[in-house]
Amino acid sequence: DNKKRMQANPVVKDGLIYFPTPRGHIVCLDGSSGKLIWKYEVKRGYNAAKRGLILWEDKKNNLLKLFFTNDDQLISLNAKTGIPIKKFGKNGIIKIGSTPTVPTIIDDQLVVGSMRPAIEVYDIYTGKLKWKYYLRKINKKVVNSRDFKGGTPWGGISSDNKNGILYLTTGNAEPYLVGVKRPGKNLYTNSIIAFDIRKKKILWYFQETCHDLWNNDIAGPPLLTTINKYNKRIDVVVAVTKLGNTIILDRLTGEPIFDYK
Repeated sequence: DNKKRMQANPVVKDGLIYFPTPRGHIVCLDGSSGKLIWKYEVKRGYNAAKRGLILWEDKKNNLLKLFFTNDDQLISLNAKTGIPIKKFGKNGIIKIGSTPTVPTIIDDQLVVGSMRPAIEVYDIYTGKLKWKYYLRKINKKVVNSRDFKGGTPWGGISSDNKNGILYLTTGNAEPYLVGVKRPGKNLYTNSIIAFDIRKKKILWYFQETCHDLWNNDIAGPPLLTTINKYNKRIDVVVAVTKLGNTIILDRLTGEPIFDYK
């Protein structure tokens, strides 16, 4: 329905395929025949589910729900019908900080990484904002340390639901390329961050590039997996970067599993 590109993976469940179209509409197809089951048209913009969507089984209300972002909106649909969940925000829509990424779910909470930059947590049933955590902090030892924007988790987020830990990869600091107006290391930019949702605090961060000048943001979402090393199973988070690094860190401590230069 449009010549724009798509950046989202489809989600498949019970023979049905859910995905956004290039124009930004959400569709559900029969996986066997390709027949259109339903179509949801966003009322503005072409950014609906720009980088994906998420399915969630609401066992409390016996519903299968679909969640996705549309720039500064978080939208919830009935996955069987494509009809907005009326009790979620205002007719299925709540206002959030602008983001292109897929929300994630921990402890029945909807978590969004926004461009503020912040981690925003919403009630999964009502859409009500529970709390926010801003990733940009003031370093009082450095003059004008707050005079930069960016460091947003636009590449994507992953969650360790058992331990309640959110993993983010962040972008670079603004203004891009020229760094004289943002002295210091520009904390939490170009980084992999582990955030404890239950304690509302950063567990650790690994900054690949300090005071970035060449747009070396970590653009890909973090990958959670388990590896074997010295006959030991280690839970890790993996990030592939523009510098050609595959960074593999211990998921709980942030320590590199292999030597890192």
